[in-house]
Amino acid sequence: MSCLISIGPNAWTAPWRNRQQILSRLAGRGWPVVYTSGPIAGWDREAALWDGASLFPRVEEHDGVKCLFPGRVPPLKGRPRSYKERVLRFYARRLLAAAPPSRPRILYLFGPKHLALAGYIDYDLLVYHAYDKFSNASREGESFSDNREKELLAVADLVLASSDPIADGLRQQGRRDVRVLPNGVDYTAYNTPSGQEPRDICHIPRPRVGYFGRVNIKVDLALIDELAEVEPKFQWIIVGEIYEQVIHSKGYGELLERLKSRPNVHLLGYRPHTSIPAYVQAMDVLSMVYRQGEQDWWSAGYPLKMHEYLATGKPVISTPLQTVQPFGHVIDIRDGGDEWIAGLRKAVNSGGVGTSDMRRRVALENTWDQRIDLLERWLNELGASLEGPVQ
Repeated sequence: MSCLISIGPNAWTAPWRNRQQILSRLAGRGWPVVYTSGPIAGWDREAALWDGASLFPRVEEHDGVKCLFPGRVPPLKGRPRSYKERVLRFYARRLLAAAPPSRPRILYLFGPKHLALAGYIDYDLLVYHAYDKFSNASREGESFSDNREKELLAVADLVLASSDPIADGLRQQGRRDVRVLPNGVDYTAYNTPSGQEPRDICHIPRPRVGYFGRVNIKVDLALIDELAEVEPKFQWIIVGEIYEQVIHSKGYGELLERLKSRPNVHLLGYRPHTSIPAYVQAMDVLSMVYRQGEQDWWSAGYPLKMHEYLATGKPVISTPLQTVQPFGHVIDIRDGGDEWIAGLRKAVNSGGVGTSDMRRRVALENTWDQRIDLLERWLNELGASLEGPVQ
C-alpha cells in the first residue's frame, strides 16, 4: 500500500491548521501518513517546542498519523554545510523508518520551508501545497525566498493552492496547472450544539463578538481597539495563540497592551482545537478582523475560520479579503471603523447579512470531507500516472 510522507511548518500538536485537517482525514480513510515539522529552527530554542523536546527525535501517533517530533539537535542556521547535511539525512532516515515500505511513496510538502529536507527523502511523487502566498511572505521568525518556491514548482508532480489568489501567484511564476483546494469545515463539530458554554466565559455579558485564530500582525489590533472604545457594550472575546514578541517587534506592542487593559476585551490565548466549537457557538457575532492596505501573506489567504463560523449560523463580519468577497450574501463585509460599528449593530439587532439557514447551507457545501474527496481523486490520478492506482 502506498503512503504519504508530509512535511509542514508546525508540530502536529500545535494549534490545528489545514495540514492536520487534511492529513488526519486521509489517515481515517486508510492512507498511511507520516508527518514531521523537521529539525527545530533557531528561533525555537527558547520556545516550548525546544523545552518539550526529547534528546532524540521520537515517533508518536496522533489522530491516526505517525508524527516524528524533533529532538534537541542544535539548529541548522549558522552551521557548516556538512553538519546540515548530516542532520537532514538523519531526519530523512527517521521519516522513512516510520513509513511502510510499499510504493509509490508520495511526499506532500506544505510550503517551501523544508525543501532541503525533501532532497534527502526517497519518494516517487511530489505534492506541493501552498497554503499562503509565500512569494511576498514575511512570517513569524523567518522570511521565504522566491527561489525555494520556484524550485518546488519546477519539480512538483501536483501543485495545490488554498485559494485562487495564491494559485494566481503560482501561475505567475510559470506553473500553469495549479489546482485550488480551499479550506473547509468539520460541519458536525461546529453545527452541533455543545450543550454547555465554556466556564471561563460564562461571566462575560452579551453581546459577545468573537475572533478565533492566531493573534499576530495580520490582526487589525487598531480597529479592535477603536471598536471596543466606541461601543463599550460589545464584549470582544479573542481566542488564539498570541505572538507577543512579534507584535512588539513590529511596533504594535502598545496597541496590544492597551487591549489587555480594556474591560470589554478578553484575550483568552490558546485553547485546544477540540474545545473551539463550544467557544464559537457561545458568541453573538463572529469576526475576521484583518489589517488592510498591505499586500502580505494574509491578503491572499482563505480563512480557516470562515466556514467554521458559518456552520454555527451566527452573524459573521469580515474585512474585505479577496477570498471572502464571494460570500458577501452571508458575510457582512466592512472596511473601516464606522462601517464596522454599523455592521456590529446590524448583526446584534437584526441578525446581520443573510439568515442562519443560509450561512449553515454555505458551510455544508464546503466541508472537509468534500475537500478530501477531491484530493483523493487527484492523488489517485497522480498514482495512476505511474503504474496503476495509488490505492
